[in-house]
Amino acid sequence: MIDLRKTLLDASDALIKAGVTHALIGGFAMATYGHHRATVDVDFLADGKSRDLIKTALLKQGFQLIHESNEVLQFSGPGLLDILLANRP
Repeated sequence: MIDLRKTLLDASDALIKAGVTHALIGGFAMATYGHHRATVDVDFLADGKSRDLIKTALLKQGFQLIHESNEVLQFSGPGLLDILLANRP
């Protein structure tokens, strides 16, 4: 069963503990502005220089890496998680 709330809390907690600055983006972020959009995953934006730290923290938290590119890390766990990597100033 997909649990997006647990995905959000577990991922954010792991990133905070690892010292990775991140921001909520996507459908969940839109809801804070009163715009509701159906979503099937949690999306965070983080500095691309933290790629290895992000992977280590989330794997340690129990997430599984399912796809990796220069722009995104995608994980599965209690729900789906995308980390968009900011690689430009």
